[in-house]
Amino acid sequence: MADSGKNGRRQLEAYDSLHGRTLSVDSREEVDAINWLCEAAELSAVRDFEYQPRSFELFAGADYVDADGKTRCLFRDHVYTPDFLVALGPSAGTALLKEFRVRAPQLSAPEVSVYWDVKGTFARHDGGRSFSLNQKWVWQKYGEYVYKMVPKAFFAKAGCPAKSFYSAKAKRERKAFAGMKSVKEALLDEKR
Repeated sequence: MADSGKNGRRQLEAYDSLHGRTLSVDSREEVDAINWLCEAAELSAVRDFEYQPRSFELFAGADYVDADGKTRCLFRDHVYTPDFLVALGPSAGTALLKEFRVRAPQLSAPEVSVYWDVKGTFARHDGGRSFSLNQKWVWQKYGEYVYKMVPKAFFAKAGCPAKSFYSAKAKRERKAFAGMKSVKEALLDEKR
């Protein structure tokens, strides 16, 4: 385990087999996302990915001068960093392109990339609201769509990675992913 991350919690380690390195991540859901990305890369559905890519400056801070003539901060800068930038590979099927909201003009580009923000199924209150606002703001200001990746829902459509089927400590099947197809099965089924 690593030191605390951007959310103040203790970080987890995830092995990125595509790049041959260990990443310090913020949640178990991000570990699951990396597992899926690495398996999808083996099947050429994903060409590459970057963890915590560029940040989007959504609001430049503002100051004001108070009644005493002192300059004070009115609003601080607001910067948002998605969890992943995913470059899709040649085997990314139509279902994945639709899931990630890839638009027609993007398909003519030499590389199709999508931003992901990984959320747990529990992130419905404050975390979900702030993500929704950031997502809309990034779209409005930069024209980039940030996909909300909830592993349980996403894996039901795109397959569960082998490393995520079982818990890391107890080596028991995780109930959340029981009965799901593997990544290979899900991606190959879509091509048929």
